[in-house]
Amino acid sequence: MIKNVTVFVLSITFGSVLQATVINTNNAGVVAAFQSGATVVNFESISGRTAQTITSYTSGTAVSASAFIFNQISGVQFSVGGMVGTNEPALYSLSGAIAGDAHSASTVLGPVDFDFNTKFDAGSMIEIFFPTKVSKVGFWLNPALSNVELIAADTNFGFSGLPETNLEGARALADGLRDKVETSRFVFQNEMIKVTVSVGVSMLVDTDRTSQDLIKRADERLYEAKRGGRNRVVA
Repeated sequence: MIKNVTVFVLSITFGSVLQATVINTNNAGVVAAFQSGATVVNFESISGRTAQTITSYTSGTAVSASAFIFNQISGVQFSVGGMVGTNEPALYSLSGAIAGDAHSASTVLGPVDFDFNTKFDAGSMIEIFFPTKVSKVGFWLNPALSNVELIAADTNFGFSGLPETNLEGARALADGLRDKVETSRFVFQNEMIKVTVSVGVSMLVDTDRTSQDLIKRADERLYEAKRGGRNRVVA
């Protein structure tokens, strides 16, 4: 007997939360103390990758396939908010007037849109996932690109396991969760914060060959929800 199996994947968005500390990178002692015991990685000479040269921060320029980066650095994976392993950020080599913006040599990690073009604008995003838990993470940020929002979480928010539930039942359950989160009160460091969730829902079908087919569709629906304005369910 084939059972109905549904899966939903969600993304949680935090509003007005600061979970990072800025350190004085002009103070060599402060930098050394932070890096003590940590693995320090830059984006120069990543195996199999060739950085794309840019001379200004623009959007809409096609990105070379060899510039994309996903899991080429051990212990970390990168995404730009679309399908993991498909929608990836890119390595850029800064040249011309912006060459001095890079902290280490000239190569930096930068955003890409869902059409695989450069995306240096207010809507850009880079997601960084650590398959193995880490104790601390630091980033050299480019001051030429204005403020950056850092959101940290201790899971990748993948949920599954709703046996004998059809698609509409899963949608209703997901929407109930979404509403519960939206109307709940959350406090972080004595500050009230707003939390919302976006959810993608899918159901096992006869053409699915593995569970990854099911999860992939749920993940696609999740990013539809995020692109549609967040705080919603797409099934």
